[in-house]
Amino acid sequence: MKSEQKLTIITWVSFGLLLITCLHFGWFLFQSSSYFLISAIILVLIWLMDLFFTMPINLFQGGVLKWIRSDLGTFFMIVFFSILGVFIVTWLQISINILLMLSATALARLELQTSRFNNWPAFIILSLLSTVGLILGWGLNYYFSVDHLASKFCLPFDLGCIEIPYGVDIPNYQKEK
Repeated sequence: MKSEQKLTIITWVSFGLLLITCLHFGWFLFQSSSYFLISAIILVLIWLMDLFFTMPINLFQGGVLKWIRSDLGTFFMIVFFSILGVFIVTWLQISINILLMLSATALARLELQTSRFNNWPAFIILSLLSTVGLILGWGLNYYFSVDHLASKFCLPFDLGCIEIPYGVDIPNYQKEK
């Protein structure tokens, strides 16, 4: 007898949290000067994070724990965590966004596991939600950016654009005595 996959309201709330978190991070990334390169790297890292959350634990234990038990592996782990600590303290706003995405992804993965989803469907769902959130953040930041709205405000569905005067003095209508 196969168990039934059932999504509850809490599962949808966790999906919404993941989407909003990735949307916020996409909005934040759009403000950098070379956001295409950075965003491509972040997108690959998000997919790797989703793969890590859906990977069976026995695959992880076999390779990583065996390597950490050696002296060289322990040394590299200490160096890695030291560099990671400096990165977290130096770029605190990026680190907070990444930690929020990790926690939202972990919550969504736990909800998918409770709903009895297998690894690959869970990976696809997490990757789609993360990617859509990141792209929505980029798009919304582009649409609402000051440079884009300085000359005109375009309505959705090709309904036209409204010209916004830039740098025009507003007349003073007060009567002089």
